[in-house]
Amino acid sequence: MDQSVEGTDEQWPVGQRIRQAREELGISAREAARRAGIGDGTWRYMEIGYETKRGQRFPVKPTPVTLAKIARAVEIEPRELFVLAGIRDSESVDSRGSTKSATRELDLSGLDDEDLDQLETLILGLRARKRRPNL
Repeated sequence: MDQSVEGTDEQWPVGQRIRQAREELGISAREAARRAGIGDGTWRYMEIGYETKRGQRFPVKPTPVTLAKIARAVEIEPRELFVLAGIRDSESVDSRGSTKSATRELDLSGLDDEDLDQLETLILGLRARKRRPNL
């Protein structure tokens, strides 16, 4: 059975980018989902940009943590997906991916790129949680 994902929504740049990266690696959607530690269905939804419930399409709303898992699975920088998903404004990211307008300085010396990516994912997840209305 072919594990490719057909019908990627042209309006969902995150899906286009992760599909491109996955195909460049020569891996199936199922293998990419396994590498990311997410379900096959979640991966498919992320590539096409929506999920269907009761015959209606609903846009996906990934968390920064999910985006980071997906990015690492297809060997791209998480911040690239954050920008494409609108979680982080491209103007607020310098060439190294650091924010230009930090409100607090932290000593992050001794952390490697992977540590910094994980820290950034954590911070973006906290910000996303604060923006969500209490349900």
